[in-house]
Amino acid sequence: MAIDPSLQPGIDSWKRRDYVGAREAWETLAEAARGPERDQALLLVRLAGALAEAEAGRAEAAEGLWDQTPGAFDGLPDRLLGLDLARLRADLPATVGEAVSSPPRLRPVRRVPTAALLRFAVLVVIVGAALAAFRWGPLGEWLDRERLIGALEALRSRPWAPAALVLLYAVACPLGLPATPLVFAGAAVFGLMPGGLYNVAGSVGGAVVSFLLARMLGHELVAHVAGEERLSRIEKMLARHGFWTLVQIRFVPVPFPIVNFGAALAGVPLRMFVLSSILGLTPAVLIYSWFAEILLNATAGITREIVFKLALSLLLSFSVATMPTWIRGWRRRRRYRRLLEARRRGAGTGRH
Repeated sequence: MAIDPSLQPGIDSWKRRDYVGAREAWETLAEAARGPERDQALLLVRLAGALAEAEAGRAEAAEGLWDQTPGAFDGLPDRLLGLDLARLRADLPATVGEAVSSPPRLRPVRRVPTAALLRFAVLVVIVGAALAAFRWGPLGEWLDRERLIGALEALRSRPWAPAALVLLYAVACPLGLPATPLVFAGAAVFGLMPGGLYNVAGSVGGAVVSFLLARMLGHELVAHVAGEERLSRIEKMLARHGFWTLVQIRFVPVPFPIVNFGAALAGVPLRMFVLSSILGLTPAVLIYSWFAEILLNATAGITREIVFKLALSLLLSFSVATMPTWIRGWRRRRRYRRLLEARRRGAGTGRH
């Protein structure tokens, strides 16, 4: 993407290290511009002004302008009028003296890499084709609950039958296909505890394979469109505050593929994703497996015991889903009490 012609006179002067000329060119632009374009022009005016003052020997004025420059990026998009502001901010030297020695480059916005577009297109085609085959093709028949149960029943005596179930998860989840039939099949064929544990292993494995597929095929394009710096800020925020959110979302009725793909494209670290998936999916899938077993046993008729078990499974699911929120609230209250106690002790010490 080419830089807008309105910026070019100032950029030409900047490249010649004529910072006075660059400042004058961008001041003229700022007078005529409005909105974000004006804010961008004023940012460039401040940048050129700092270097012009430094070269004129007015160190205090140069440092004052330079110290204000990082804050001038706030509120601006990563790319504007063809100028890559995210890269400019990332390349900004710490001091005006360093900037005089090695001025930051004013780069045009990079074109979206063809390879990144192709990889993302492959991801869309894979998931789209699988969903179409499930909705209108023969794949839906193979993932029918009764058919799955029958197929796994036939394999139950084989020692590798549990591995076959886990492998089905690893194939179906990255394709965006629903995992509910697999949960029912695992609980029906292998029983609650063995089947529940196989379902947990399959769910976590399918989530990780989905995550890695989306990271490999889609993350580069998202990083380019969103901007490396913005994506880096999101990744840091997720690393600090996102773990329990990722755990809790496993209990919310959000489609399984959206959580896995969304985490990968948002830049969630792999280690955090794996640990949060294990912690969130283990109780959730065990409860769902129990729920599935209850429903399968209810085919002979609804009894008081079955109704009680269904209610208990729903209560457990709700309790585990809200537990991360309760834990966060309890930890905040504990920190707040400790802070109050420390302040009281400090106040008491001050009086003596």
